[in-house]
Amino acid sequence: MSVKEIQKKLQALGNKEKAKKHQRFFKTGPGEYGEGDVFIGVTVPELRKLAKGYKTITLKELKQLLHSSIHEERLLSLFLLIHRYSKGDESKKKRIYELYLKNTKFINNWDLVVSVPRCWPERICWSLSDEYYNANQGHVRIYKNKDLVSLFESNGAKKWAGHFAHSLHTPYWWLKCLVGPTRDDSSPVNLYNRFLTWDIMKKPWITRFIDYLLNPILGKSIVLYFRKMKPSNFTF
Repeated sequence: MSVKEIQKKLQALGNKEKAKKHQRFFKTGPGEYGEGDVFIGVTVPELRKLAKGYKTITLKELKQLLHSSIHEERLLSLFLLIHRYSKGDESKKKRIYELYLKNTKFINNWDLVVSVPRCWPERICWSLSDEYYNANQGHVRIYKNKDLVSLFESNGAKKWAGHFAHSLHTPYWWLKCLVGPTRDDSSPVNLYNRFLTWDIMKKPWITRFIDYLLNPILGKSIVLYFRKMKPSNFTF
């Protein structure tokens, strides 16, 4: 399939409303970090699915997509490069690696999302059980908000948003630590785990609303959003 056919397929999948939302979210206005980037409103899952059908595309064609002014065309080319790299021999991997390095100015996603355990809920877990350090999904280090922000901003990123999350998970981990984090025979813990699994899969509005209300107080995770404020000279 030619590049023009791929572009035609992407245009058919495009959604104007989604494109508007993406352009606002990725700050594409004058003076913003993504100034000039163009979206057509194709989602990431759609791009990943589309990429599975273009495994024979040439590196020359991938380079053409990578140089596109349209965000989704560049992202699709990266998904295809990842697939080609994972399946290639050492010679092909070297060519893909060199192509990537020579075209980094067209790879302009400067967003970074960091999620780590919140300080005070973790300290309670630690105080309830010494085994928590070694438990599956347990944590061995606690970051304070200001220290984490300082760590990333000292390396050229800038925090632009943040919030707390997963408040419904906090009591689960306290309960798990109380009975022993490596136990799998605790009825209360297993029942709570079933509830969380159901909540994640079904996403009922009532638990989403409760989680939203409790996150500022009980949220187990800190979620921070960063942007690279001075990207390399990106031109279309």
